[in-house]
Amino acid sequence: MAFMLPCYLGNGCIVDGATRDFLVIRKDDPNNPNVQFTPELLPNGNYALKSNSGQYLARCNGCSPTAAARGVTQDTVTVHVENPTSKLHAQWNIISIPPEY
Repeated sequence: MAFMLPCYLGNGCIVDGATRDFLVIRKDDPNNPNVQFTPELLPNGNYALKSNSGQYLARCNGCSPTAAARGVTQDTVTVHVENPTSKLHAQWNIISIPPEY
């Protein structure tokens, strides 16, 4: 099982990144507070995902120069929004997918 957690620029995670905290996927302990995000229902029915830093997950276009240079993608996910209510790029539509048995 793998989890998403913030990768801090201070650790050299994303060189020359446009924001401080990018999300990366790695194996970790699910009880680690760094891999836990609190869903918050917004007035428009979308959700915001709050990190343990108090900021929210958001799409970020062109924020990783490394990804752009490799032609991977311009869109990354970062933790940088303070108030998701007015920021569409920090709002998520969560769809429940039942497990298959």
